[in-house]
Amino acid sequence: MSSLPCPIDSAESKPAGAGSDPDVLLQSLGVPNYAHSGRTLRDHLKGTFVLLRSWGCDEVTCVAGLLHSIYGTNAFRHSCLDTSERHRLRQLVGCDTEKLVYLFCASERPKAFLQAIVDSQITDRFDGSKHEVSIDVLQKLIAIECANLIEQSDHSGFITLLTDLPEDALEAILGCDVATGIRSFLSPNGELDYA
Repeated sequence: MSSLPCPIDSAESKPAGAGSDPDVLLQSLGVPNYAHSGRTLRDHLKGTFVLLRSWGCDEVTCVAGLLHSIYGTNAFRHSCLDTSERHRLRQLVGCDTEKLVYLFCASERPKAFLQAIVDSQITDRFDGSKHEVSIDVLQKLIAIECANLIEQSDHSGFITLLTDLPEDALEAILGCDVATGIRSFLSPNGELDYA
């Protein structure tokens, strides 16, 4: 089982926002304005951040959502920062936030998150190692994935699968405010509604 450079919830962790607004943080990391989901990458990242904040997620989760593809993902291969520069991101946003960003980028999402509900680990797509994840970390990763998909108007089955769960199970996986936030995007027939 692999461990990440600093444990989540570590005492030496910096505040997630590091005193910057989203635009300043994205600019300081050199996040380009690639085309993404019919807009720009920066617009998508800021939109993900705004959704997470509107759902009442903590600052660590919101900032991790803002940076969720900084190392590239299994679906969006453009990396803005190489994984060899993880220390740079940790200095800006702290260990807790960087760990969430790394796990999000390193996972074969969303299926890795569903599997982690069962076995509490995520296989790293970069090096094949396995990372243990607590339910708290998993809840944050799933919230980021939901915000990411909703922000892109993605009609994948992941959100439908989650919202088809019984109310108490969904709230146990996501937390009440996030579950309510996701449901607010569903139309009466259960389809995602972005209007």
